[in-house]
Amino acid sequence: MNSPISRLFLTVAVTFSALLVSAARATEPRIEMGPLAVRLGDPPRAPDRLAASNSVIVAPRLLSATGGFSVNTASRESVLNFFHAIFGTSDGVSMESTADVANCIAGSTSLSYQEAVLRRINWFRAMAGIPASVTSDDGNHLKCQETALMLSAENSLSHFPPPDWACFSEDGALGAKNSNIAIGSAGPDAITAYMLDYGANNAVVGHRRWLLYPQTQFMATGDVPAQSNRSRANAVWVFDDHFGGPRPSVRDEFIAWPPKGFVPYTTVFPRWSFSMPDADFSGAMVTMRSNGVVVPVSLEPYEPGSGENTLVWYPAGFDNNVPVAWPRPVQDTVFQITVASVLSAPASTYSYSVTVFDPAVPGSDTPLPSIRGPSKPAVGQGNAYSFPAVAGASSYEWRSSRRQAFSLSDGAENGTANFDVDASIGSYSVIADHPVAAGSKTFHLAHPGPPVSQSLTLRQDFIPGASTVLTFKSRLSWASDNQRALVEISADDGASWTVVYSQAGTGEAGEINFLSREVSLAGQASRSTRIRFRYFYDNFGSYFPQTDPGVGWYIDSIAITGVEIGVDAVSSIVATPTFAFIPPQLGEYQLEARSLIFGAFPLEWGPVLRVTAVTGGTTSPVIWMGLPILSADLLQLPFNLLSGTAGTFHLQKASAVGGLWGDDSSAGLQTIVAGSSFRFTLPRPVAPKFFRVQAE
Repeated sequence: MNSPISRLFLTVAVTFSALLVSAARATEPRIEMGPLAVRLGDPPRAPDRLAASNSVIVAPRLLSATGGFSVNTASRESVLNFFHAIFGTSDGVSMESTADVANCIAGSTSLSYQEAVLRRINWFRAMAGIPASVTSDDGNHLKCQETALMLSAENSLSHFPPPDWACFSEDGALGAKNSNIAIGSAGPDAITAYMLDYGANNAVVGHRRWLLYPQTQFMATGDVPAQSNRSRANAVWVFDDHFGGPRPSVRDEFIAWPPKGFVPYTTVFPRWSFSMPDADFSGAMVTMRSNGVVVPVSLEPYEPGSGENTLVWYPAGFDNNVPVAWPRPVQDTVFQITVASVLSAPASTYSYSVTVFDPAVPGSDTPLPSIRGPSKPAVGQGNAYSFPAVAGASSYEWRSSRRQAFSLSDGAENGTANFDVDASIGSYSVIADHPVAAGSKTFHLAHPGPPVSQSLTLRQDFIPGASTVLTFKSRLSWASDNQRALVEISADDGASWTVVYSQAGTGEAGEINFLSREVSLAGQASRSTRIRFRYFYDNFGSYFPQTDPGVGWYIDSIAITGVEIGVDAVSSIVATPTFAFIPPQLGEYQLEARSLIFGAFPLEWGPVLRVTAVTGGTTSPVIWMGLPILSADLLQLPFNLLSGTAGTFHLQKASAVGGLWGDDSSAGLQTIVAGSSFRFTLPRPVAPKFFRVQAE
């Protein structure tokens, strides 16, 4: 099970009248507006090509695991993995800002936060099919810090700020001139906001066009957090001395967003765009169909000048003046796009398809690394195991651990002994003594201003069974509909999360008593699972800022029973989906595996294989494969079990000996002589294939 990315953009409009607190009811908590909704400036103007080199600082700094990405958007599984591993790991990174807006100190941000911004930029670029190796440098980062400081201090946006602005500096003004700028958003979220490019002043999606300009190799980010009554702000330097230079090779000749192929719905925005250098879209038309049905569209005014020439349109029913999310599809939805009457381009008509999908839903091509091998491995000996290869994996990780029964019963009586507390919780106590469901304590999550989401994460990962249920008592009291109580699970050590319980506030007193909740974890059966309680604020609209009793989310009597955990875990990285497990002693173990992409980003753990280490173990089978027998329509592969024992056989195939091996589901197994002689029969392959028999 995979998680969608964090939902960055919801409708800004708030029905505030329903949430106002009556002055006559002085005992009720007050409600406040959160940080200003994201505001984007106009896109920066294209620089003069000859002067562009003056905007680049030398000594670019290549950060770790931020780029060099590519992805096959024709493969749902490849895009799904790419989304969770790259986009997902750019969420939730701590800014660790040293800025002080009140005293005009721009400060800096953590290296990991800057890396997260670059990963987000390069994710969008790789999906669009353009070079995705943008790097950063310290000089432009510091200038962008000065820019973000000015934007937050002045609470205004301008690419040409006057000297009388609060916290004005020449470096900040230079950064404003050369950057995408935003208030109310920062870091990776700001990159997504620029790709969204909402508002009447952004009909030409200029911010998006600069982020997806193929020639650009260097960018930099500056970010300050929300402080006191000042909103967070961002500036992303988007020009370098490659502006106007030779266009590098791109995947599709054109650059579209959303791009051709599979795209997570959370990164599909109302404004669609199609770019080509020097093309004339002044008379171009767009036809958009879904399942053969025409989707009415409106064209935005055509305006060259930002990045490459671009045609922009949006489907009927969307309001582009507010940041809205693309609706979550019930099933994968295909849109056929035709852009016609294009002038000054290699062709006058271009057609492509976009498949919008929910990244929380595995596809039919999603392989889980389910381990196969002996159920009774021999102690002190190498026991061979394998699992299906994953397309795009650069390596694999497997781990073994000893099985141990586990249960949880926590009502906050022992504080946070079982939980990791979100680092942003510090201005109030997460342990409260009123109200409680049982005992004398309860967990309490709130949103003191400036509000950020707060979470409690269970320290112990566990393995649910088919009937495992999480139970807890919950009371969501004074909370706006922008504040939500969530329970989330992760199968990849917290890199991505899936919501399994969600409750929004009512804008009023809400629940006055604790209510019992049950969350089934059957979908995670036999999978390593991490769980957290998160009080979510979506960065827009109103919220209750109090931490007083009765305000926010209370959680008590948390219980999980009948599950297992792994202890004394040992893990290893391997180049191929095979490994040898050497049990150090007798007992019950569990084995699990996962893929890594781009050498650094792990995907989800597959289901555990439970084994019992014994003395001697199961004798390893020895198989002899005979000569294949070909007919007009069939291929027969006879083989003998020369020694050892095997419970099941699997026929695997690959296009090359060193390629990806996977089970051939078309093969049928026949027993010729019980316990000795067997034969696989399958349709005759059209192209040459390699085959092998795997025994368990």
